[in-house]
Amino acid sequence: MLMGWLVVFTENQYKAYVDFAVKNQYRPLLNASDAQPYYDAWKNKCVPAYSGCTDSVGSNSICARADAQCANSVESPLEDLAQFDAYDIRADDDSFPPSTFESYLTSASVKKAIGATSNFSSCGRTAIGRDDSARSFLKPLSDVIKSGVNVLIWAGDADWICNWIGNYDAIQSIAPKEFVSASIKPYTVQGKKYGEYKTAGKLNWLRVYKAGHEVPAYQPEAALAAFTTIMSKQSLKST
Repeated sequence: MLMGWLVVFTENQYKAYVDFAVKNQYRPLLNASDAQPYYDAWKNKCVPAYSGCTDSVGSNSICARADAQCANSVESPLEDLAQFDAYDIRADDDSFPPSTFESYLTSASVKKAIGATSNFSSCGRTAIGRDDSARSFLKPLSDVIKSGVNVLIWAGDADWICNWIGNYDAIQSIAPKEFVSASIKPYTVQGKKYGEYKTAGKLNWLRVYKAGHEVPAYQPEAALAAFTTIMSKQSLKST
């Protein structure tokens, strides 16, 4: 199972926006000394709002209000600091990748080749509108990991909206102790360094360098290598 450019724990992801605003190497939005008001906003406004919205508790309307509170208190003020693409902080607008891939993926020949029985949709707006995305997915993801499924969590390191700091922190909070204590290693494909990774048992994590939200569009060689390895039921490894 490959889970890319995702938010696992939305409440904590808002804190990760502050972390990323300070620590990303491409376009820092804040100095560490200026970040405290944003951390305070997360702690005092965002966290309390999410107390009524968990993976199993809280109506969709409660979750929607919590999400809006966090967006208004933390995310939007940070995004107002500079003009940038939420899917690639290096860019000023969302012009890459081009949308031509959508028509390619819905072509009859491609659907037949991959065994697809429905048309490709780039974003499930119906699910997002129901505010499922505001809930924590830590428990269901933990269940998947414990079941023994080979899992890869990955992200491009220029992706703001689903940044690697947030997904790494989320995975660390539920991972087996062997994964938590494992070292982070350089990820190479045919000797070329594309990022860094961590693996233990069947849980794998990958941060891809110089990649925005849709990792395969930015680093196709690295993405294909990772995809092939995981789908072959192997642990992630460098070559």
